[in-house]
Amino acid sequence: MPVTRNKARKNYKLLSEFGFDQDVLDVSDPTSDIFDHETSPDEVDRLEHRIHNLALSPLNSVPKKDSTERRVIVDLSFPEGEAVNSGIFKDRYLGDEISVSYPTVDDFIMLIKSKGQGCRMFKRDLKRAYRQLVVDPGDIHLLGYKWRGHLYYDRVLTMGLRSAAYICMRTTNAIAFICQNMGIDILNYLDDLAGCDIPSSSDDAYAKLGLILQNCGIEESIEKACPPSTKMMFIGILFDSENMTISIDTQRLSEILQLVSNWLCSTNCTKRENYNHCWEN
Repeated sequence: MPVTRNKARKNYKLLSEFGFDQDVLDVSDPTSDIFDHETSPDEVDRLEHRIHNLALSPLNSVPKKDSTERRVIVDLSFPEGEAVNSGIFKDRYLGDEISVSYPTVDDFIMLIKSKGQGCRMFKRDLKRAYRQLVVDPGDIHLLGYKWRGHLYYDRVLTMGLRSAAYICMRTTNAIAFICQNMGIDILNYLDDLAGCDIPSSSDDAYAKLGLILQNCGIEESIEKACPPSTKMMFIGILFDSENMTISIDTQRLSEILQLVSNWLCSTNCTKRENYNHCWEN
């Protein structure tokens, strides 16, 4: 895909307006996500050989929940039929048939019931999970974008890449498998790893999960970690193992009521809008 293929389409207005005020993409050390200290000479050579075929995709951004920061998204589905995502199968990965499935509220309820009333729940979160997963050097030239007159490329998973969620789940599936073989029962939802155990064993299980992440070379988001407790938020639901109840907080309730109100005022919607609302809420 030549560099001029997506040249005609500028970055989306939302990112452009926000970026010039908040420098959402600017970094103090531009080489940190370009040629970092761990990039091998061979990887650099391979990229330089492909630089004339660098694919550029439009940028956009969305606000992060409970944060003033923005999440940068690369639109790898543009242009339709000729985009990077157009060459990625939805149902195949490395030659194997795949399907992406996520744990449900019922799955975690079953885990709590298996440990009994009063069990203590815990959770650990991967820090910038996509940015920890390096892509094949032969594909780096496909993850390019332009910002303020410079060309950049991602050498890690990009938000907007069709296979990114599956690759992330594949990674945390492996972590969950290791945990299960060590007697730790957890559910993994992308970068969230949640589990529970009887009170006498929960602290040990929580510590072992942290050690497994460390030994696997996975960086954890310490500030998002939830030590063993009888109450914990997971996949948008507040679980209470003492009273054996589930609920949503007032903020979540307000969001749902606002969403319902917006839909009641709508006479039609696209399939994509419906999917996005269901996925986000």
